[in-house]
Amino acid sequence: MTETTEAPQAAIFHLLKPAASCAFDDAYVKQYLAKWDMLKHTRFLHFRYTKAYHKMASDEFLIDFFNDPNVQKALEVLQPKGEWQPVAGKVKSVSSSVVKASMTRMDIFDKLEDAEPSIIRGASSSIMKCMEEVVDGFTVSDTLREMLVKGEESENYGLFSDEERAEFLYLVFKHISLGGAMNQYEDEIEPYLDISKRIYKEMLSVQKDPISGKVAIASPLFSVKGVDAEGGWSLFPVASENSFAYISMDPQRRTCKLWYHAFLPYW
Repeated sequence: MTETTEAPQAAIFHLLKPAASCAFDDAYVKQYLAKWDMLKHTRFLHFRYTKAYHKMASDEFLIDFFNDPNVQKALEVLQPKGEWQPVAGKVKSVSSSVVKASMTRMDIFDKLEDAEPSIIRGASSSIMKCMEEVVDGFTVSDTLREMLVKGEESENYGLFSDEERAEFLYLVFKHISLGGAMNQYEDEIEPYLDISKRIYKEMLSVQKDPISGKVAIASPLFSVKGVDAEGGWSLFPVASENSFAYISMDPQRRTCKLWYHAFLPYW
């Protein structure tokens, strides 16, 4: 006699309306995302799901997420010619990684004031300009983007540690600082810091430790690099470090949030 085991039942995902306080619906945030050429290629979705997942069961959760009919109905991905394509068909596998999100303060960016060569100019917070060049599709005309794009070739590469550069807060700051192909860059650092803080808080949930009283991040967070789907669709139109899909979970409320952005070269 052969014993059979039923496959675990997948969750059902229900699309939620954005909260009144949602950063991605805020006129101030949208104004800057549009200026940085990110708004038109960004999608933000919020879902409630019906099944409890262990925080280490990312593969199961992400497969269920991308295969859910309600997710596929709501989610679109950008194509190389700039059109949006609905997703469809069974997703067989998802390529992803866990993203560290442990920071609850913005003071990681205080060290920008100590950079050499300078990145920001003293109390004015003006971003220092440099000779313009194009690197990996990004126009580099100041020392901030020079550090973010050129990696180890930048004299300021060592300003942040590998651990800090892997933090979600740093990644959000990097993404919006680089922006899209037609980015209208800021002359001062403050808008980048402010929008980074708002998006970071939107994507993550926090909880207070009952003993220490300290606030800690409670959301597991995943970066989705690609999917293997029978429908033949790809997650991003081109490979770029500013094409990304972050999915955060709130295990207590059984909700998740997707922030998707696709970089589309101008040329």
